[in-house]
Amino acid sequence: LGRGAPSRQALPRPTTTTYHKRKSHKRSEAVQLVHTRVEHLLGDLCRRPPPPPPPDPQHSAHCAESNGTSTADPQSSTGPQRSAAPQQSQIAGMSDEQLFAGELDPAAGKLGADRTLRKRQQLRSVASHVLPLLEPGSRVVEFGAGCGHLSLLLASLRPDCLFTLVEVKPYTSNIAAGRVASSGLANAAVFTGSIDEYASSAACFDVAIGLHLCGLLTDACLALATQRRARACVVPCCYGQLVGGEDHGRGGGVVRGQQPRSLAFRALLGEEGEAAFRAVIKGADCVAVGRGGAFDAAAAGFLTAQRCMRLVDADRLLAACEAWRCGGWLGSLAPLSCSPKNSVLVLLPEGDGLAAGLQGIRGLRRGGSPGLDDGECGVCDDDEAAGRAAISPATVPATTAA
Repeated sequence: LGRGAPSRQALPRPTTTTYHKRKSHKRSEAVQLVHTRVEHLLGDLCRRPPPPPPPDPQHSAHCAESNGTSTADPQSSTGPQRSAAPQQSQIAGMSDEQLFAGELDPAAGKLGADRTLRKRQQLRSVASHVLPLLEPGSRVVEFGAGCGHLSLLLASLRPDCLFTLVEVKPYTSNIAAGRVASSGLANAAVFTGSIDEYASSAACFDVAIGLHLCGLLTDACLALATQRRARACVVPCCYGQLVGGEDHGRGGGVVRGQQPRSLAFRALLGEEGEAAFRAVIKGADCVAVGRGGAFDAAAAGFLTAQRCMRLVDADRLLAACEAWRCGGWLGSLAPLSCSPKNSVLVLLPEGDGLAAGLQGIRGLRRGGSPGLDDGECGVCDDDEAAGRAAISPATVPATTAA
């Protein structure tokens, strides 16, 4: 090394902390690059979803005829009953003891005590997003139902609707079936199989839901819902699987590594931006989670992950809008501390009454190029308190599938 030169032992060696700091810095740069190029889609079109329309009597009669039930007796379930179909404001005033009685408690689904509180918060929040999408006689399917926490709660709140719990794992679906039987809910049933097997059964549904759908299962659920012209409300999870090396066989004809999926994002990001977008997808999973799912909702890592989730789900929403002329909005679970994966994505089919009045400012021209147009649509970041974004289905020019 020569006189006066530092020895090998004196040279600084990279530590684990330094490595993670460099990785975090690169992730932040990728997020900033993507956000800068698509921010006019995320920021110019702030619209709140309109209030739910009154139930359509003709739709209710059609659903009742298809289901072989009568709309005259909505309290057909023999399980826990509610005096009326509660909406978001009503369940907000219900205590955990009222909302999660007996088999409806997540603890009854083989869930540890340290996770029960957070799961209750998740279920309460998801229910507040799903309930406005339901009409009398709605047929609801939950994909990735697991032990049935979400559908059991909703089935007890809406005995006038029918719920199908789709779960691919026999062990878990058996637990769900046991809970359905123990609860006495006659408006809930379990289907053991994949999303492709359920689709091939030709079963009809009006609303598709899912809580923490792993990776491409979210995209498969949204694809099937849009094909069937059904409403959808899902909470995605495991974003990294979208670009991972392993094919988890989620079904629905979706393939990993195709993100960004929307023509709008592809046109705006370019080759450099698309590479950064893959880093954004991985960044959505970078949250330090402790025992029982605890994490720091104020930590910088979580705030970055939240921005990543919003970008990925905005791309999903735009892709569905371009391909199927559907609309919807983005939301969040509340409180944010209930889950590190708290993004809520709602899709509405073309012509859906819930989307009436959603108007955008900046639209997408045919082919996905951003620009102003007479017919407009878009997604946007809303204030953190509301945590919503909207997109109008009725004003989107037809494009080829992304």
